[in-house]
Amino acid sequence: MRKMKKIIILLAIIPILLNAQDNPFDCQFIPPEAYFDREEYTGRSDMTIDYGNPFIFNVEFHLIYENGVPAHDITEDELLKIIAVLNINFNDLDIFFKYTGFNFLEATTFPDFDYVNGTPSNLNDVIDDFTQLGLYHDNVINIFILNMNGNSSHFWDETAINNFNQYTENMITHEFGHILGLLHVFSGAQPNQISLPENHPCSSFQWNFFHQPVHQFDSENITRDINDSNYNASGANAKGDLIHDTEACFYFFRTNMCQFIDEFVEDYRVYDNSYYPDTECYYCDISQLEFCYTNGSSYYTVTNSDNISTDIALNSNTWQDIINSNLIDCDLIESGIMYRGLETINHNYMSYGTDLSYFTTGQKIRMYQTIYSDTDLQQKLAKLPDGSADFSVLYEPYKVIEGTSGFDPDINYYQPGFDYEFITCSADGQWGGYSPDASNYDDITFDIHYNGIYNQFMDKYFTPYDELIQPDHTSILIPIIDNLQPRKCLCSMLKLASGGSVTKFNDGIINTNITVYPKDSLQINDSNLIHNLNSGLYKIDKQFIDGSQEQNVILKDDE
Repeated sequence: MRKMKKIIILLAIIPILLNAQDNPFDCQFIPPEAYFDREEYTGRSDMTIDYGNPFIFNVEFHLIYENGVPAHDITEDELLKIIAVLNINFNDLDIFFKYTGFNFLEATTFPDFDYVNGTPSNLNDVIDDFTQLGLYHDNVINIFILNMNGNSSHFWDETAINNFNQYTENMITHEFGHILGLLHVFSGAQPNQISLPENHPCSSFQWNFFHQPVHQFDSENITRDINDSNYNASGANAKGDLIHDTEACFYFFRTNMCQFIDEFVEDYRVYDNSYYPDTECYYCDISQLEFCYTNGSSYYTVTNSDNISTDIALNSNTWQDIINSNLIDCDLIESGIMYRGLETINHNYMSYGTDLSYFTTGQKIRMYQTIYSDTDLQQKLAKLPDGSADFSVLYEPYKVIEGTSGFDPDINYYQPGFDYEFITCSADGQWGGYSPDASNYDDITFDIHYNGIYNQFMDKYFTPYDELIQPDHTSILIPIIDNLQPRKCLCSMLKLASGGSVTKFNDGIINTNITVYPKDSLQINDSNLIHNLNSGLYKIDKQFIDGSQEQNVILKDDE
């Protein structure tokens, strides 16, 4: 098992001046050499062996305070939102995240640089400052939040970065993809920029239109035809982002096409060399003409800016004669395959799109292989002694407000990002047994009442977060982890009555003309008990486990 070098990611959030499909962020990710180790990344396409191997990462945030106040008014709700997004986007991969809280550094304590209004240039300085205070931990994924001014924000972790704006969900998932071993889908090539004629549909865009990649040693060819001699996306030998099932694409997705409103526009000057392998083309910026010749032909073709083509006989000339005489100031267009289907790749989490939604199977496998082999990541996992995932941590609240007495239960706050079912429970057949703390994760001897009066459901998108608390007299079921066995029964002894009765005064006055209705523990504690009574005068008697009683007389009006 290898130990990877720390990853440094710099993320700049730029103002969005164009339509929503333009670049929301520019991730200056520098991958470690280990990410290019093909011995570790096998390139397999079968995920079968990964099933049943879940991973739970502990995550901790590090904030900057200024005179005792969080810089830029960062709230814990914003941190919880990050955890929610991570779980929503990664849980289906059997990758889970546990919020372990946050700590802070008072900016005035470390005047080395302006923590609040500036961005430290050296990540190690930041880590050293937090380490000096005992706030940096190797057993969690540390997220440092440093500068949040305006539209440009910079975040650092030794492995992760984040920002709070409308693109948070895209960004945090993208950056954690890097943490888990993924490269950008456009890795392996860099763009050339070209000027465009005024009537070109992409010429009005403020983003530069990128044309014809400058091929690097790891550039990926577009074809997915395994019989094509240009195919180079096979298994561990995949080029580009080193993953075989991501579509080949280059920087900003602007090679061979640009985005016009909600559609991608192909550049008519680029040819598909799988169909025209012997064709050579030149483009002339001044005349806006394109010259193409196919080896062995007796003519060449000239295409104007209106895409009208004319065939011209070579006569006694050779194609080289035409190049030498007519195309001195023109650029050779290296043949390449047009990019199609970019609407799909534009939504991959490792792209620069604005509506990111998926990882490919190959990306999922690569993340698993990264976790398997990286000792730093292994240290940040919540594991049992046998190395398996310790799911109990996900059933632990991130914050507890202790009860005021032995019979008053704690208030347990749970992180968002999961579907929670809070199921009515009791201990030893009674309303009591666990107070003020909930039962241990491994203690499942309590009674479960699936039709109980305190059952609640809160889905993974539930807000506000300060209401995501475990109700008293309930246990917790997280269906994505275990859809059968609830855990952590919280059940105070005096909170609920063990039984009682409802007495109706039939004449509407207190006398002996009464009807008594005995009630068991579920009935007497029903929150709709009074609501379901007919109008009239009643006495409600409650008996508690410790022998105490409670009596109330109510007048129920018509509703």
